[in-house]
Amino acid sequence: MKELLKETLKGYIELNLKTGEKLIGKVPFDSMADDHIIFLPEENFKKFYSKINGNSVLFDNIKDSVLIIPLQLIDSYETKLDELSGVNTENNKPLPNWFKIQIQNIEKLGHVKVTYSLPDNDDKIFDLGFIKIEEGIITIPITFVFLSYAKEDKEIVKFTMETLHNYGVVTWFDEKDLLPGDNWQLKIEESIEKADYVFIFFSSNSLNRQGYKNKEIRFALEQKMLKPFDSRYIIPILIDDVKPPRELNDIHWIKIKEENWISKILTSIGKDPNKKYWL
Repeated sequence: MKELLKETLKGYIELNLKTGEKLIGKVPFDSMADDHIIFLPEENFKKFYSKINGNSVLFDNIKDSVLIIPLQLIDSYETKLDELSGVNTENNKPLPNWFKIQIQNIEKLGHVKVTYSLPDNDDKIFDLGFIKIEEGIITIPITFVFLSYAKEDKEIVKFTMETLHNYGVVTWFDEKDLLPGDNWQLKIEESIEKADYVFIFFSSNSLNRQGYKNKEIRFALEQKMLKPFDSRYIIPILIDDVKPPRELNDIHWIKIKEENWISKILTSIGKDPNKKYWL
């Protein structure tokens, strides 16, 4: 029966007792005894983990949450959930290298509690709640924005990026997302293709400038053709009185000179500007 401890580390187990009773839960730690296990029933997860909270505690403080079950009383057991083997995102959006995710296998059968943080915002923790494990995989919902700009406009783009991070939005920004040795063109095209939104920044300094940004715009327009007709995907942002290229004439733009421009952008991507999104 010592295999029971190894099995339960993979997830949850169902114990079939010789009394005919069935229990679903976990063995949270090794009792160091040969004749019994300490069993945590599913219904006591929340109470137990609120007391533990990542710290060592005396057994007397958690004994009302667990059961001491003699091994001779166990008829059989079955692993109910395979261990978590991977993390995906909705629509296979790329997760940046700097994305920090925390996963806790507590409280809810077949689910894990997921939180994450973004760069320069380690003190802000965003809670995704409980996510179901399916075939060893969890799929996390994130809003992903690609930032297309020319270097002349970098400062306002960085401000926009930092604001988006405060609302839990994951961004793609070349200076932080391209690493030495990356196939930069492939990375850019993959990120545009998978992005929920593409922010394109225009200014009189950069509109007529030659460069890869123009290829990004054309590729984003190709991707827009594949989206549903009424979907919002490309969001042109005008830094000054410049007009965007005529290829974008049918897309409503925003000027940063407008009052509450950043709030309007947040609203356009499904974020409430007045809501606090971190814990």
